Amino acid sequence: YNDIRMKEEGVSSDKKKKKSPFIIQCEKFLSRYTPEKIKEYLDRFVVGQDDSKRVLSTAVYNHYLRILYPEERLIKSNVLLVGPTGCGKTELIRRISDLVNVPVSITDFSGIVATPWRGRNKEEALSSLYLKAGNDIEAAEHGIIFCDEFDKVIPSRKYSRGGDINDELQGQLLGMFEGTDIDVPLREGSSEIIKMDTTDILFVCAGAFEGLDEIVRKDLDKAGIGFGREVKDTGVFELTPDNLEKKHLISYGMKPELAGRLSAVSVLRKLDRAALRRVLTEPEDNVLERYVNEFREEDNIELTFTDE
Repeated sequence: YNDIRMKEEGVSSDKKKKKSPFIIQCEKFLSRYTPEKIKEYLDRFVVGQDDSKRVLSTAVYNHYLRILYPEERLIKSNVLLVGPTGCGKTELIRRISDLVNVPVSITDFSGIVATPWRGRNKEEALSSLYLKAGNDIEAAEHGIIFCDEFDKVIPSRKYSRGGDINDELQGQLLGMFEGTDIDVPLREGSSEIIKMDTTDILFVCAGAFEGLDEIVRKDLDKAGIGFGREVKDTGVFELTPDNLEKKHLISYGMKPELAGRLSAVSVLRKLDRAALRRVLTEPEDNVLERYVNEFREEDNIELTFTDE
């Protein structure tokens, strides 16, 4: 960032373009937040999951750099979050949406089908982003889309809805993630359409990916066979950022090209009993605190929770 800023300071004032209100807001954000400060903000609300916080914080920071310095042609790092239900994936993006001043759309991808098919299409995420941006196309084309339940678009054995349909959908998502112009209906059933360029939209995908851990475990077991190989632990296996590779996502059913567009991959750990207790008590605006406030405000009842 410092190198980019020094280049900009060397540009004469007559060459500098007039900045839009959106760009000015982005500059204010970047002057206040570094990746470390974004993570510190997330630490206030989400317990643990430090690796995922770092990945998201860095991706959001780099997203702002790409918005403000397009001439630097910085690489976009779309994010994939893998983890079981209830580990904090959606909460992380909700907190990010509260912090940033670019529009953020959260879309459930469990019912998304390829564009020609009847049902919910990927354009729904884009139209939602446009509405979140207050119909400001510049802001919408630089927003963040959170694709929740993203594993449901992968034709795994459990969730397959027909290989041809899923393959077609993955191909369309590849184009959207990479950057293309898409015709987006403003409302369902509406004939009013806008064209959106997805090149500078940051995509954060998340899902449980049930069965992925078994694919990784079997791959590691194979690596442990033969002379000179390290004997693998036969205890409880856990998916981690260190053992999950792109080839495992491809084995799960993701197209190699799509896996390549999700360049920042993070694994969220399952919460144990101690972590669940911390979730209830430590974060700002935690669940127990909300109940205490609700009882006090509505019925003037003082509610307390003992350690037990």
